[in-house]
Amino acid sequence: MTNRPAATESLLQEALLSVRRHIVLAGFVFSCLIAAVLAVLLFYPRLYASEGKIFVQLGRSVASLDPTSSTGQTVNVQETRETEIRSIADILESRQMAEKLVDELGVERILDDGWPEWLTLPALPKISLEDESSAPAPSNSDEPVLTASELERVKRRELAVNRIMQRVSITPGQRNTVISVSAKAQTPYLARDIVQTMMELYRVEHVRVHRTEGSLEFFESMVGELKQRVETSEEAIRQFKINHRLVTIEGERSLLQERIDRAELGLVDTGAEVAASEARRRKLVDLIENLEATETTQVVRGNESPTASGMRNRLYELQVEYSRQRALLTEEHPRLRVLEEEIRLAKEEISDVDQLVVQETEEPNERRRSLELALDQEEATLNGLYVREQAYRDDLELSRQRLELLAGVEVELAQLERTYDVAVIDLREANIKRSQAEVNAGLDEVNIANLSVQPATLILKHISPRGSIVLPLGGLAAVGVAVAIAIWRERRRPLTSPREIVERQLDLPVLMSVPRVAPATMDRVRLVALEPEPSEGQPTAVTVGHSEGR
Repeated sequence: MTNRPAATESLLQEALLSVRRHIVLAGFVFSCLIAAVLAVLLFYPRLYASEGKIFVQLGRSVASLDPTSSTGQTVNVQETRETEIRSIADILESRQMAEKLVDELGVERILDDGWPEWLTLPALPKISLEDESSAPAPSNSDEPVLTASELERVKRRELAVNRIMQRVSITPGQRNTVISVSAKAQTPYLARDIVQTMMELYRVEHVRVHRTEGSLEFFESMVGELKQRVETSEEAIRQFKINHRLVTIEGERSLLQERIDRAELGLVDTGAEVAASEARRRKLVDLIENLEATETTQVVRGNESPTASGMRNRLYELQVEYSRQRALLTEEHPRLRVLEEEIRLAKEEISDVDQLVVQETEEPNERRRSLELALDQEEATLNGLYVREQAYRDDLELSRQRLELLAGVEVELAQLERTYDVAVIDLREANIKRSQAEVNAGLDEVNIANLSVQPATLILKHISPRGSIVLPLGGLAAVGVAVAIAIWRERRRPLTSPREIVERQLDLPVLMSVPRVAPATMDRVRLVALEPEPSEGQPTAVTVGHSEGR
C-alpha cells in the first residue's frame, strides 16, 4: 500500500532541497514578484469610498392624495413602505440618474483614472482612414449624422455613465426606511461629490415623479368654467323670477293663499249683502206698487158731460193698467209702449170735449217718490254688490289658476336652483383642489420633499488596493511561484537522487544511489514488492534502478 503522509513529506523535502539547490533563482523570482506587488501598491490607482443615507419620511407624497386623482369616485389604495423604498432604490439605480450625474460632474472628471502620464498608453491609430461616423446617412434615414468628435464625445459619455453605474451602490434598508448610497472613485472628493450630487439630484427627481404635471392649470381652468356656470345659473334664476314676477316661491304661495282666502270670505259676505239688498228691493217695489203716482190736492166740483166722463174713466183705467204693468214689466216692454200710446190718445180726446164740471188739482205722490228714490239707491247698491261678487269670483278663479301655475313654476325653479347648487358645490370643491394644487406647486418650486438627506462622508483612506490584503497574498504568491520554479528547474536537470530520498519514496531499503526517479514513474516503482522468505518471513533488500523518462 502507498503511504500518503510519507509521500507528502517526501515532496516537501524535495521542494526544500530544490529551493536550496536553486536558491539564487528562487530568490530572484521572489524579489521580482515582491517588487511587482509593491509597484502595484505604489502606482495602481487608488479607489476611495463615500457613503450617504436618505431617510424617507412619511410625507405628502404618501399620506396625501393628489387632487387630480379624486375628481371622481376613488378607492384609496395605500402602498406599503417597502414598496415605496424599493421604488426609490430602483430610480436611484436607473441609467437616467447616472446620466444626470455625469452631466452634472463632467465626463473628464469621472474618467480620470489617476494613472501617471508616463504609464498611460498612447491611443491606437484608427484602422480606417475615413471615419465611418462622418459617412453620410441614407436619404431615407431620420437619424442624425454625428461627426467624429461628436461620436467620440458620445462614447466617452457612455463610458462615464457605465462607470458610474458600476461604482455606485444603492442599498435599501431592511425593516427601515433608510436607503444607503455609496460610491467609489479615484479621489475621496470625487466619491463624496458623486454621492452628494446623486442624493441632491434624486431630491429633485423625487419631487418630479410625485408631481402631477398640469394639475394647477387644470384646476384653474376648471374653476373658471365653474364660475361661468354659476353665473349662468344665477342669471337664469334671476331672469326666471323676473319673467314670472317672483321673489320667492313661499312668498308667492302665501300671497296667493291670502288672496284666495280673502276672495272666498268676500264672496260669503257679498252673498249675504246681495240677499239682504234683494229683499229690501222687493219690499220697496211692493210698497211703490201700492201707491199712486199722483195724489189730488184740490177738487172743484161742477157739471160734466157724459162723453167727457166716459173718456175720463177710460183714461183712468188706462193709467191704472199702466201703473200695474209698469210694476211688473220693464220700461222697454211693448205692452207699456202700447199703454202709453193709448193714454196719449185718450188725453187728446179728452182735450177736445168739454171740460169737466168737477176740476181736481193733482200733484206727484211724495211718498211714492221717496220710495222710488230709495228703490233706485237700493238697485244701485245691489248692482254694486253684483259687481263686487263677480270681482271676487274672478279674483278667486285667477288666484287658483296662478296657484296651479305656481306648482309648475316651482318645479322649474327647483331644477334651476338644483343646477345652481351643484355648480356652487363643484366650484367649492374645485377651489379646494386648486388650493391644494397651488400648495403642491409651491412646495415643488422649492423642492420640498419627504426626504432627509445625510451629507456624504469624506473618507481620506483608500479602500483599494488594500496593503493588508495585497502584501500577504502577493508574498504567498511570490513564495509559491519561486518554489514552483525551483522544483521545475530541479526536475528538468538529470541529477541522481539521494539514497535517503529514494528510500522514503519507495519505502524500501536502498543499497546504492540510483538515478533520479521522476514522479510519473514513482507509482510503477512502488509496484515492486518484497517476497518474504519461507523460514524467517523478513523482507529482502532489492536494488532498483530506473532512469528518468523510462
